[in-house]
Formats: sequence, C-alpha cells, structure tokens
Amino acid sequence: MKLKENKIEIELYHLKYANGGKVTNQIGNFYEVCGQAQKSIRWKQKNGEEFISHLLRRIIKKRNNEECSRLEKGTKEELQNLIGVMQNKIPVEFVNYIVQPGVSSANISNEILTLLGVTENYLMEYAQIALNIVVNK
Repeated sequence: MKLKENKIEIELYHLKYANGGKVTNQIGNFYEVCGQAQKSIRWKQKNGEEFISHLLRRIIKKRNNEECSRLEKGTKEELQNLIGVMQNKIPVEFVNYIVQPGVSSANISNEILTLLGVTENYLMEYAQIALNIVVNK
C-alpha cells in the first residue's frame, strides 16, 4: 500500500506456491493465479476501509505453533491511520500483479497468453484494475 498525494494505491500480488520447491510453467498454475486476481475485484467493489479492516483482523497468524505477524512491512498503527485517511474520501486504486517465476517470457505458451489476456480484459472491463505480469526473461 502506498499513500500518494491524491490517492491510496493498493498492490495485490498473486503467485502460485512452488510445489516441492520446483517452479513450472504449467497452465494450471496460471489458472490458479488468474482466478486469485479475478476474485480480488470484490475489494474494489467494497470500500477501502473494509479491506484494511480485513487485514487488521488477520494480522496475527500461527507458524510452528507460535503467533507471529503477517505484516512484512509497516505497522498495525499505520493500517489504522489509513482508515482515517480513507474516511476523508481519498480514492483507493487497486493494481494486480501475477507473479510466475517458473515461466520465461521467451517460451510462454499461446494458451497462457490467452488466459492472461482474458484475465486482463476482465479486470479492466469490470473493475478498472490494471494487471501486470512478472515472469523470467
């Protein structure tokens, strides 16, 4: 999340866990991440405060039977402050990223390109959300 001069930008990154530590370029992985990106438009349809409240409810998780924070960067207080900023009706803009390091841009299949194109069109047409794709060179 980035608080900019005239908006709050929320970047959502969708990636597929590398099963067994091995990354692949299977289309099934893309169906999963494209589905994640498509489902994320629900946050655009709700207000930004609801998104932040959802994050605040999920801050604590258990790892190895110990509680830890899900926050990688920033603090709970900063999230709470964003709710106050959003109440001033500052626009919230979502940007989606699909990250698939197991695929090379040099050998991506036509089927995957079609799926990405359909996903990009859906996000833009129904929610005006930009889609960015991150793969290996």
